[in-house]
Order: sequence, then C-alpha cells, then structure tokens
Amino acid sequence: MIDKALLKKYNVRAPRYTSYPPATQFNSNFSKKDYLWHVENSNEDPMPKALSLYIHVPFCGALCYYCGCHKFISPKTSTVINYLANIQNEIKKQARLFNKDRPVNQIHFGGGTPTYLSVDQIETLLSTIKDNFIFSTSDDFELAIEIDPRTTSNENITQLANLGFNRMSFGIQDFDPLVQAAINRIQPQERC
Repeated sequence: MIDKALLKKYNVRAPRYTSYPPATQFNSNFSKKDYLWHVENSNEDPMPKALSLYIHVPFCGALCYYCGCHKFISPKTSTVINYLANIQNEIKKQARLFNKDRPVNQIHFGGGTPTYLSVDQIETLLSTIKDNFIFSTSDDFELAIEIDPRTTSNENITQLANLGFNRMSFGIQDFDPLVQAAINRIQPQERC
C-alpha cells in the first residue's frame, strides 16, 4: 500500500544528501580568500571543533544511469595514479591550514566508487591523512567508505576493517533484473 500523500510530499527535486552545503548553494562569489577567512575564524574558536574529512574518489568502472555524482568512467585503474598524487598534495595543503588542536573525528571515502581503488591505494591515502592530521581518540571516531559489492570481495572488506574502517555503506540499488538493466547496474543478489 503506497501512501499517496507521502509520495506527493516527497516527489520533488532536492539536493543530494551527500552535499553540504547543498550544491544549489554553490556559487562563484565564494573565493579562496573567503575560505581562508572561515578556516582562520574556526581555528580561533575558544573550544575548537573537531574536523570531518571527505575524500572523493570519482572513478567508476561503468556508468550507472541514475547517478548524479561527479565521476570519471574508466575500466583502466591506471587512471587513478595522478589523482592519488594530487589528492595527497591537497591533504597536506589543507592540513597546514587547521590548528593541530582540532582532531579529525570523521573521515568518509565517497564517490564515484571508492573501492575502485585498491586496498593498498586506500591505505596510502589514510597514511597521508594520519601523517598530516591528528586523529580523535574518541570511541565515536568514524572511518567510513562506500563499497560496490560487485567488485569488493570478503577479503577486501576484512582488509578495510583492519585499516580501521568501522562504517561501510554497500551500494545496492535494486535486485529486480529489469530495474538493474534499466539503470545499467547489473548486480545479482548472490553477489551481495
């Protein structure tokens, strides 16, 4: 039974939940100077807030037709080498902006498909973050990653857990073969 009032209420365009602020609020008037001013002001808070980091991995092996994320489709995993070097440099630059009394209490790897990267590449990125930021020692420290179950093995999941990932989001869209074909995401249930 579908509640028609509920369906009508939510049958509207909305920003993606992963964007904060939502992409609809992005504009070219926010400059590098503005960004640096906000970082400096946040560093001067008497009770500095912890940091939350998002690492975007824009690579995917195939296009899912429903996806609104920024992505780069390529079956060649060698395309990530330059990206990884650039993101490591960006991590170092950003870390220099924030006071060392601001621990990181959340890190989220999203995409695209973060598990497009090898576990070794993910470990390298984590090491770069650890070398440049202070991690919270709180019990509620969160290290999260989005996983494509079509390309991630049980062994990979164990390896990610051993790296400290304590939250994994599995990208399952639908088990109906007709829907899977329509959205170009073939994902047999037994593979999940």
